Amino acid sequence: MKYKSLFIIIGLLFFIGAIGVKAEDINSKIINGNNVLVDYDINGSVLISGFNININNKIDGVAFILGDKIDLNSNMSYALISGQDITVNGKITDAFIIGNNIILNESSNIERDIIIYGNNVEISGLINRNVKIVSDNVKIDSVQIAGDITIDSKNIEITDNSAIMGKLSYNKSAKVHISENLNNENIIIYEDNKSNKETIFNYIKNILTKILNTLLLFIISYLLVPKLYSRLLKGKDKTTSILVKGILGAILIPLVSILLLLSSIGTIVGIISLILYLIIIYISPIIIGCYIGNKYLNKYIKKENITYLIGILIIKLSTFIPIIGVWILLLAIIYTFGIIISQFKIKR
Repeated sequence: MKYKSLFIIIGLLFFIGAIGVKAEDINSKIINGNNVLVDYDINGSVLISGFNININNKIDGVAFILGDKIDLNSNMSYALISGQDITVNGKITDAFIIGNNIILNESSNIERDIIIYGNNVEISGLINRNVKIVSDNVKIDSVQIAGDITIDSKNIEITDNSAIMGKLSYNKSAKVHISENLNNENIIIYEDNKSNKETIFNYIKNILTKILNTLLLFIISYLLVPKLYSRLLKGKDKTTSILVKGILGAILIPLVSILLLLSSIGTIVGIISLILYLIIIYISPIIIGCYIGNKYLNKYIKKENITYLIGILIIKLSTFIPIIGVWILLLAIIYTFGIIISQFKIKR
């Protein structure tokens, strides 16, 4: 399933961090531990992480819930949930759920909209507006949906005791078993892929947009801090040393950041370091493009900013090459971390 890697990565990152001391303070904004039981009301937004999570009371705010097995028996305003096995029994205003096995029981009540990405999804209960599901297997049973439902799946089953007031949309390639009680006029079957012409046009448009965004970001940063890139590239470390530092930085920084984020003393530092980590990943084609321009093009072009622009354009274009582009981007990210870490020298 095409979204499987997404929730696996999210789950792994937060499972690694879920080893801190369990917090049970009613005013806590972060609750984590191996086995987490929330049996008190929480007034405000909260991050809850752990392996086995049971939430039985009201959360009046945005809830970020990440775990292995998650059971929700409470009322909450807005929820972003990721886990292996997720069961919903309570009331949620709006929900975004990513998981492997996801079940909305008959007692569940989604007051507005819900979006679900999973492998196996079963829905019952009441949904008062719209539903979007992307999953390998979808079962709709004993549910009342007041709005529209859109499904992208391999196997779809909708039982006789389900009611959909709006439109039902699903992909043409799905194997479908649908109740005869549903109004055929409200069923839309869409093609899995758009026409080749439209797909190619959108692909080229997407590439050009990403390239222009990258070049624009470089131009703005270069105008604001003209010497930034030349200072980053002035190091004389060997390529092997930079790569080793880059690999260590790319692996250790997010792990340490998440541990800090889920601890009781380093939350702010963890958040800031994760943001910086993502920024470095995003600007890595710019840094490596400047490196390429500075090393190989300055012999032919004397203007520094022009060599940087050409180098960035070369790197950004190469990242769109099938298969090879992924490795180029990965190498660019690693090398960028190595270049940045090399700037921090330990002085006597």
